[in-house]
Amino acid sequence: MRRTFRWVGFLVVLGVTGPAWAEPRGLTLDDAVRLAQDKSPSLRWLGEDVDAAKARVSGASVLLRGNPTVTGSVGPRSSVAGRSLDYGVQVVQEVEVAGQRGARVDAAGSGLAAAKAQVKAMRATVTARVREQFGRALATAQRLQLADDALVIAREG
Repeated sequence: MRRTFRWVGFLVVLGVTGPAWAEPRGLTLDDAVRLAQDKSPSLRWLGEDVDAAKARVSGASVLLRGNPTVTGSVGPRSSVAGRSLDYGVQVVQEVEVAGQRGARVDAAGSGLAAAKAQVKAMRATVTARVREQFGRALATAQRLQLADDALVIAREG
């Protein structure tokens, strides 16, 4: 996880102190946070978990969970009256009772809420780490500028 944020610090230093031939352009804190959140593998994975949780909510919300089953039978029948064909058809559909569907939907909804909370927590973590690295990069850039200024003063004096 630390590796991910080292490159942000490096980008910040480049954006602030960049080469002399480059057009003066800095990386703002908001840009760094947005970039880190867009490129964070952890946030992408957690976003996929949110999508999966949404699919589970959708699947749990189905009114009739199972498919109906239709069975048919035909066979000869012998009786005192004679011979005939006997026909039979059976349709079976599972129906949930006693709040089973509601419990399933509630559980899926809780899973979705948990996944969203994880994303929110990871966003806060990424933002905090980027801000920390950004501050360190700015401090490093200022130290470099002070060292350059001290070198100029030393050469003049």
